[in-house]
Amino acid sequence: MKRFELLIVVLFLLSGCGQKILEVDIPTETDNGAQIEKENLATASLLSAKPQKPSLSDEQITDIQIREAQKIGKEVPVSEADIRRGFYYGTQDEKRYGTPVSWIWVSDGDKSRWSSAEAEKLHRQDDMRQLCKGTDGEFTESCIDSERMKCDFESETGCACPEETIWNPKEGCLRIDIEGKLVLISNEDVQRGWYAGTRSQKKKGTPINWIWGNDRWQSPPPILD
Repeated sequence: MKRFELLIVVLFLLSGCGQKILEVDIPTETDNGAQIEKENLATASLLSAKPQKPSLSDEQITDIQIREAQKIGKEVPVSEADIRRGFYYGTQDEKRYGTPVSWIWVSDGDKSRWSSAEAEKLHRQDDMRQLCKGTDGEFTESCIDSERMKCDFESETGCACPEETIWNPKEGCLRIDIEGKLVLISNEDVQRGWYAGTRSQKKKGTPINWIWGNDRWQSPPPILD
């Protein structure tokens, strides 16, 4: 009887049902090692990842290049930003390596620069605009002379000054007398530091740093520390 029961158990195990019961997924040491290796690689990747640095502007990159070049006595190269802008500030001795041969040096105090002809033309137009508007003139920028999107459909660029004034390219709209002669600033005006008049009544020879306000042209107030 026992042999018969044993025979039945053996036949059961040899059948498909017995195999399914015995087939159990037991993780092997190889599987565990592979999983641990994947986790270690993922952790190492996260730890080694560096935060991205903020992008720098062309001007900031140029400043860095200049400082680095000055440290080792190397010539400072002209940057792509300089080329696109058409100029860069500097003395006559600070000409940068690679500056286009057609560029010229313009002496303009703190704003002295190496500049292209096109950029210099825009500088002159901007100076004219400031002088014109600063003395109550009406500035017109002709589209013939300008590549800017905002321009006027006039034959030429210029400044229309108010009545009893005349345009001066270095000082703006200046006051004239009944004979059409320029009214000059007096020594008394200079010593006093001001003279009465509207914005359009600027006198010839008024110091370049004088400003208009409170119905008079005057020297700027001192800057307090």
